[in-house]
Amino acid sequence: TCSPAGWCLTTLPDGDLVLKDIWPLEGRAFAIGTSPTVGVKVLEWVESEREWTYIDDGTQNESGIGRYLGRIYAPTENELYYGVSPGLIYHGVRSTSATETWSWTRFELPDQSRIPGRPNAGYFPHPSWSSGALAVSEYALGVWGTGPDDVYAWYLNAIFHWKSEDGGPASWVLEHAARDVPETDQDLYFVSAAGTSANDIWFGGARPGTYRAC
Repeated sequence: TCSPAGWCLTTLPDGDLVLKDIWPLEGRAFAIGTSPTVGVKVLEWVESEREWTYIDDGTQNESGIGRYLGRIYAPTENELYYGVSPGLIYHGVRSTSATETWSWTRFELPDQSRIPGRPNAGYFPHPSWSSGALAVSEYALGVWGTGPDDVYAWYLNAIFHWKSEDGGPASWVLEHAARDVPETDQDLYFVSAAGTSANDIWFGGARPGTYRAC
């Protein structure tokens, strides 16, 4: 299943599953995807077993949840975050044994957009520059970090940081909300993050309007 150049084909548990995002670690990887038959699914790849398996608890497919997918992030092989609409961040943990079952909790990020509560807010097509070209759509929700103690999430126009305030339990604390739109029919949405350390982080976004997205 591997080419001479080292590219190896992997088989997904369901043939109609389409992957949205992958986060690799040494010897394993995590992915999030969706299909018309099984809905939103979260998977783990173990290199030694050469196999993808489902690790979610199924609650991401409850009524009103999971229409759109966000990004996925794993600080370690035993901790995982992922996002699904509407503004939900799932957090999974398991013991140090990679054979243990995952325990999942979820958190709902507050809508900080200029006009809160709009249907399908944050879901928009990328511009299609030629007639008949396929426009790829994006949802403004995801999670990323530099390690177990430095994790960020974004939803619509806002960036949140998972941290404790005043010694209390950790929660998603609002770090920044972008509202300075140059045109009245536009909104600002974050769609990605990257960085080199806890002190050097970048967020990429889009400025969609009625007729175009920038």
